[in-house]
Amino acid sequence: PSHDSLVCGSTSGGDLFSDVLVLQDEFCGGANTAGNIGNTGLYTGGTGSLAGVAAETSHPCLVNVTTGATSGNLFRVAFSPFDSPGFVAGDIQRMRFNIRPQSVDANTAIRCGFLVSPGAVLEGSDGIYMSYLPASSANWRAVTRVGGSTTATNSTVAVATNTWVQIDIVKNGSNWDFLLNEQAAFATPATSTGPSSTATGHVGCMIDTSAAAAKNINYDYFGVKSVSLAGSRHP
Repeated sequence: PSHDSLVCGSTSGGDLFSDVLVLQDEFCGGANTAGNIGNTGLYTGGTGSLAGVAAETSHPCLVNVTTGATSGNLFRVAFSPFDSPGFVAGDIQRMRFNIRPQSVDANTAIRCGFLVSPGAVLEGSDGIYMSYLPASSANWRAVTRVGGSTTATNSTVAVATNTWVQIDIVKNGSNWDFLLNEQAAFATPATSTGPSSTATGHVGCMIDTSAAAAKNINYDYFGVKSVSLAGSRHP
């Protein structure tokens, strides 16, 4: 799909986000650590900072987020105006994130997807998300967590420093499929039931540190596609 703007109500055929409601951003609107990233509707939270990154081939609009340099610090970017829950789980059809971790070590954790409690550390939030949790695996993990009970499946793709990865989380009936770089990088592929369709939360990514050292990650774009507007509860 086109990755150079915020797009709403796209009905173009032939791309991954071709249906009813698309929210997509390549961080071309500029960075603002006060909360709003440009004019995109993406907001930040936690402890850390956000700054623009020089354009690259195929990645014209980038930002870098950095956590504070204290154990337990986290920093998130999400479609969550004023840090209030912005989505209902049952309204999400697909989520996509294009990211490049700059800190990959035993003290780094990353999560991208639907998070009910975006302030929760490690895999402590109910939700539907791709996770890097080095204490459990050196690879990306598909996670669904409901009522504090976690179901996690390790992929075959290692988390690597300075390496772009595209994460797709796709609704499959009442379950969710997880893909990396448009490949089914899981044995099944990983299909799992997520939180209640009425659960509210944030769609975005977060990084946190368990050491007295800042961790950081580059973002190229986020995308989320809603189910049909006819039955949607999306704000």
